[in-house]
Amino acid sequence: MKNAICLVVLFFCLFARGESVIREGACRLENDIWYLSLDARIPLSADPVRALHSGIALPFDYIVTLRAPGGWFGGDKKTVHHRLQLYYDHITRTYLLKDPVTLRERNYATLDAALDALGTLRRVPLISTGLLNPDKRYRIEARLTLDAQRLPVSLRLTTLFSSAWAIDSAWWHCPTRP
Repeated sequence: MKNAICLVVLFFCLFARGESVIREGACRLENDIWYLSLDARIPLSADPVRALHSGIALPFDYIVTLRAPGGWFGGDKKTVHHRLQLYYDHITRTYLLKDPVTLRERNYATLDAALDALGTLRRVPLISTGLLNPDKRYRIEARLTLDAQRLPVSLRLTTLFSSAWAIDSAWWHCPTRP
């Protein structure tokens, strides 16, 4: 009986998802470019918050796929990553949200404000319609994860065995299809 309980606890530690969730979103086509807007809730447990306050940046990744079914190998698939990093600045005692692509940085007085901003995407350009096959009908899906592969090596093993680091939303499906 004791072994069975240990196996169940190990299973949940390895495979349980965090409570991060994409609450709502929209896909819009404007001037032959698909844009994405999302609202996500991102709770952080004590372990990631301690790491953040210890000077470790938390790397988040919005993974967006455009899929067209069909063919032997699953059809046409395009993947776009929108990566953001959350830091804590010990000098100013503020939270810093950085976009490594645009180099845009924003400061927030509280962790909740920074997480609200991290969970809010507005009009993020995804792809030009010229890069999509006009004969196929694509489906847009998105999810949010804490990218453990971009954490320091010393933390990666911890993230495998602790559900506190499993910040991973389910796939959200766009109601509008390109």
